[in-house]
Amino acid sequence: FILIGDILSDDDYVRAYGKGEIKSALDYYKKAEAMLEDLLKLTNKYGSFELELQEPGKVLAEEFKNNENLINVVVPEGVTEIGNKAFSNCLNLRTLTLPDTLTTIGSKAFENCSELKNATIPTSVVTIGDSAFANCNNLKVLIENNDANIAKNAFTKCKLVTRWVNN
Repeated sequence: FILIGDILSDDDYVRAYGKGEIKSALDYYKKAEAMLEDLLKLTNKYGSFELELQEPGKVLAEEFKNNENLINVVVPEGVTEIGNKAFSNCLNLRTLTLPDTLTTIGSKAFENCSELKNATIPTSVVTIGDSAFANCNNLKVLIENNDANIAKNAFTKCKLVTRWVNN
């Protein structure tokens, strides 16, 4: 059991609901509870996004293109291919988790995902297509497979690209 008063200060309350609305402690808690419900709804709607794939094992070409609701994406285990432009122009995408079953990332799959910060491309990936992560200006990426076939401009304008080195 969490007491809402332990989470939200009076300053938080005033910022969210304006001055002069606190009439009683019960009113305060009702408002704070409503704020938390709204926050949970937003987290479910815009937070981690469970992918509902049209075809099992693949993220189809352009399947999530231009989706501004994507923030955190976990590609499920069992997916082997991310199609061309599958997530291109997902301007709010910040985090990406790729499964160990993935072998192919298509051309322009994550192009223009400018808010994407970090990605680790697992050892299972053998092909990364043309402009796959182009214009992901904030992206720091680690490529675990030294033998992966990577298109020359797959990471154009990325912040940092690192290949795993086996000693």
